[in-house]
Amino acid sequence: MAAIAGIIDFDHNEISTDEINIINQVSSAFVTDRTDSFSDPGLFFSCSHQYFTPEAVNDISPITTDNRNIIFNADIFLYNRQELIDRLVKEKNFSGSVLSQKGDAELAFLTYTNYGISFVYMLEGAYSIVISDKNTGCVYLITDHISGRHLAYTVVNRKLYYSSTLHVISALLKEPQLDEEWICSAYMDLTPDTEKINGRTVYKNVFRVEPGHYVQIDPNKTDLEHPEFSLKNIEYWNPLKSVKPLKLSSDEEYGKLFRETFIKSCKKMLRARNKHGVFLSGGLDSSSVASVAAEELAKSGQSLYSYTQIPCPEYKCDTSGLEVENEAIDVLKNKKRHPNIECRFITTKDLTSFSEPEKYMRRFAQPVKPVLNAPYIYSMDEEVKKDGISIVFTGEAGNATISYGNITTYIYQKNHGFHFISSLKEAAAFCRLYHVNRPRLLQYYFKVRINKMCRKSFSSYVRKDLIKKHNLKKQERKHSNSLGCNAIDSFKQWKGYIFHPLVTQHTCYFETCQSLFTGAIYLDPTMSKDVLELCMALPIDCFVRNGKERRAVRDYLKGIVSDDILNNLIRRGNQASDYLFRANTYWDDTKGTLFRYLKSHELDKYLDRKKIDFLIEELTEKEYNLDKQLVAEGSVASALGCFLENYKQFIGVDKWIKKEL
Repeated sequence: MAAIAGIIDFDHNEISTDEINIINQVSSAFVTDRTDSFSDPGLFFSCSHQYFTPEAVNDISPITTDNRNIIFNADIFLYNRQELIDRLVKEKNFSGSVLSQKGDAELAFLTYTNYGISFVYMLEGAYSIVISDKNTGCVYLITDHISGRHLAYTVVNRKLYYSSTLHVISALLKEPQLDEEWICSAYMDLTPDTEKINGRTVYKNVFRVEPGHYVQIDPNKTDLEHPEFSLKNIEYWNPLKSVKPLKLSSDEEYGKLFRETFIKSCKKMLRARNKHGVFLSGGLDSSSVASVAAEELAKSGQSLYSYTQIPCPEYKCDTSGLEVENEAIDVLKNKKRHPNIECRFITTKDLTSFSEPEKYMRRFAQPVKPVLNAPYIYSMDEEVKKDGISIVFTGEAGNATISYGNITTYIYQKNHGFHFISSLKEAAAFCRLYHVNRPRLLQYYFKVRINKMCRKSFSSYVRKDLIKKHNLKKQERKHSNSLGCNAIDSFKQWKGYIFHPLVTQHTCYFETCQSLFTGAIYLDPTMSKDVLELCMALPIDCFVRNGKERRAVRDYLKGIVSDDILNNLIRRGNQASDYLFRANTYWDDTKGTLFRYLKSHELDKYLDRKKIDFLIEELTEKEYNLDKQLVAEGSVASALGCFLENYKQFIGVDKWIKKEL
C-alpha cells in the first residue's frame, strides 16, 4: 500500500522541479516507510510506500516494462492475491514460488501486462492504480469496487495531476477554486455525508475516480466535453445492475453460503506485517469481524488488539434504558470467548464535538461535518499508531450487509409483493419474540408508512438563492430516495443501502487519509465485493425470520460469535453516549473557537447569515445546557467556517500540516 501521486504532460514537456518538490514536500507529511519515484519525458510518478503486509517491504511501484512503454503506479492491498498467482501460473506459465515473493503492486502489474485493461475484472482488494500505456496511447486511472483507496485527478492545460488525497493536488494547483455546488449540496443537511455528487470534490474541476470505475484518457483524441483530449468514465462493476436474486433449496444452504463467504472475506484481509487491530463495540457487526479474526489469529499464537469507545470517568451512565452507554462489558464477553483479544478502552480527556476543527481540515484537506463521536475516532487512531498496528478491521458497513433486517421493512416488502400471509406470520412471530402488543406494532407500521408517503419539508442553512440555483431540493430528494436505512425500505432502497457509491466514496476517502496519518490500513470485511454481492442476492427472509430482526448474523454465525452478543435482541450500543455531557462540561474551553468560525464572513458565501446568527443566539442562551441538535448544527457549521478561513494557508506547506498530526 502507498500514497501515490504524479504528473503527466500530454505534450511531453519537462515536469518542473518546483512541481516535483511540491509532491515530495506534501507527501512527506504522511506516515510512510519509503518513497520511490520514476521520471520520463513529460512524466513524474511518486509512490510513498506503507508496509502493511510482509510482501510490501520489497514491493516495486512505480514499475515499468523494459522498454518503458508501460509505467504503472499502484496503491494496492489484494484480497485475492493467491487466486491471481494461480491464474498467472496456469495461464501464463509463471513460477508460483517466484510470484509468491512479489508485492501486490508487482502482481497487479504482471496481470495488466498479460491481460490489458480487462485485468480490472480480475483484481479484488483495496486499490488505486494509474497506468501510462504507450501501446494503447491511453492513461488509465482505476479504483477498486468500492474505492477502498481514494484517487483524485484533474487536467489543466493538457497536464494531468493525480494523487491519493486532495492534499497534493490542491498544492499543485496552488490557488484552487472551490466548487460552490459541491459545498452547498454537502451542507444541505446535518448528516455526516459530504458526498452528494458523483465523482466531484470540493475543488472545482478536481474529480474522484468513482467506485467500480476507471477513467480512460486519450490525449490524441478529443470529445465533446473535452476539446483537448478524450476522457471516458467507464463503469466495470455495479452490483445494482449485475447481481441477480439467489434461489437455493433450503435455509441451511443460505446459511452455509453466508457463513463461508463472510469468513473468507475476513481471512483474506489477515495479512498484517506487524499486528492486527479491530474497532470493537458490543454490537453484532464488529463482534462478528473480531470473532472470525481472533479465532484465525489464535491458530498462529497471535493477538487481536481491540479499540473501544467508552464514556469519560466523570459521566454517569444510564443503565435503565435499552441503550448500552458503556460497551466495555459486552466487549469483555468477546474476550471471554476469544482470550487472544487484547482490549483497549478509549476515553478522550476533554475533547468535544467542537474541538480541534483545524485538525479535521489538515487531515482531510476538505470540509468535514464532524460526527458526534469524532473525538473518539481520532483518540482510537492515536492508540492504533502507538501500538504499531498494520491492519485495523472495522464493521461499519455491517448494518447494511450482514446484520440488516427490521420487521417493518419485511412487512412492507412482503405486502408490496402480495405475500400477505408471510407478512402476517412474521408480524405475529415478532410480537411473540419481542413481547410486543400486536395493535401497537400495527399502529407503528402505519405511522412509518404515512411518514414515508408524506414528504417532510426540511430546513437547511444553505442560502435560498443557492438552493434554487443548483436545484438542491430535487438533488436531496433523489439522494434520500435512493438510500435505505429507514424504518421502512423499499426493495430499491434496501439494495441502495447495501451499495451506494456516494456513501462508499465518502467513507473510503476518510479511511485513506486516516491510514496515511496512522500508518495502518482500515479494512471492512462486511463491505468486501463478495459479501456485498451475496447480501444483495439473498431474499429478505434471510434477514428476518421467525420474527427475529437482523437474523442472518444472529442465526448463521452461531458458534462463531458469542451467544451473549447474538442473543441480545433488544439492547443496542450508544457510542459516544457522553458527547452532550462533554459539550456542556467543556463549553468554556471550546466556545471561543466555535463562535469565531460561526461568525466568519466566509460562511456567508454559502450559508444563510440570519440562520447562523440565530444559531449563535441559541448556543449562547442555552450554554451549559445544549441539546443534540444544537451540538450537531454548531459543530457542522463551524467546521465549514474553519475550512473556508484556513484552507489556503496549508496548501503546499508541509510543516504547517505536520504541526498537529
